[in-house]
Amino acid sequence: MWIEKVEMLAMGDALGNGMPFRLRLPSGLEIVGLPTKNSYGGDWDLGPTWNYLVLADKPFLVDTGRTGTGKMLLDMMELAGFRPKDLDHIILSHGHEDHDGGLAEIMHQTGARAMAHRFYSKLIRFCPEKAPSGVRADFPPSCWHCFMPEEFTTQTCVDYHRARNELKISEIGDGRTLLQKDVACLFLPGHSPDALTIIVGNEAVFLGDTVLPEITPSPTRRAFLNQVNAVLDIDSGSSFSPYGLITYIRSLKRLKRIGRNFPEMIPLPGHRLFSHGRWCDFVLEKRVNELIAHHVDRCADIMKILADGPKTARQIALRHFDPNLLKGYGIHMAENETLSHCELLAASGDIVAGESGLFEATGYQGFESLIASIAPNEYEN
Repeated sequence: MWIEKVEMLAMGDALGNGMPFRLRLPSGLEIVGLPTKNSYGGDWDLGPTWNYLVLADKPFLVDTGRTGTGKMLLDMMELAGFRPKDLDHIILSHGHEDHDGGLAEIMHQTGARAMAHRFYSKLIRFCPEKAPSGVRADFPPSCWHCFMPEEFTTQTCVDYHRARNELKISEIGDGRTLLQKDVACLFLPGHSPDALTIIVGNEAVFLGDTVLPEITPSPTRRAFLNQVNAVLDIDSGSSFSPYGLITYIRSLKRLKRIGRNFPEMIPLPGHRLFSHGRWCDFVLEKRVNELIAHHVDRCADIMKILADGPKTARQIALRHFDPNLLKGYGIHMAENETLSHCELLAASGDIVAGESGLFEATGYQGFESLIASIAPNEYEN
């Protein structure tokens, strides 16, 4: 496996913290893996965010870690023998704080330009005049639908949003975008509305949080589009949405096709590349199949839970998820994931949403056929 070709630059802990590495691809291009700490406290710990320095003709960085980790990233670059001032640009896999929190600091220290999907630029700007009622209008649109409690957002997000709001972003369009020789971006939303996958010469693919080993990425909810479309301005007659589990599965199926066509391609995820003292290398097509099967199984379990009567999303989550996953902020994440699956089950006609947030089974089970029929993402420029 490709792990055998990794040159360790420093030894870290059992989760990969403090453990940068260098990888040389068959073409000779070098990638430097740069882990930044990503613990939010308590039991909610995904291990570090894995950011990647790609020493292409125009060197670029994929993601920038959490707020406050910029110096750590720069120090690891120098450890790898790279001068941060030589960084040409930064590509964001998506606009979540554990991936773009260090962006402002890295841009300031290096002078590198930032590149992200065009939706990212729209979602990070404060525009309270466009906020619908019932949302946090003092936050940017990316967080109008935030389901985390106020004590979390106050502690984690206020300074982060102010810093992002000031940034100049070079926008990447939909579909497939060639950035430089042998470097392309694919717009594959679902985990987030602005998610990009970066492909280098059919040798390596940077997945952000769209495909992860060990853990299953959280899908968004299609309902979020209703809250932010005053900003995104997607035609109301279009069937396209950058949100929702169906959209996420479409993106997974696009990656499955890529994995099948290029089975030797090295998948580099945003989390869990190293975990519990071991490398978590995986085959892209196989892992995508596992993730899709996971969503089929979860829908099936939700239908079993609803068999004995209507329930709210929280009641379903409490029945479905392991209690350890519900500790602290976990319950909010579990409830949100449940709602994304309930949207798909409603689309397949298996459940209906009633009063007081209750979901009720209709007696029909078409979710598996629906998931099987979802076509790969082919959204083009």
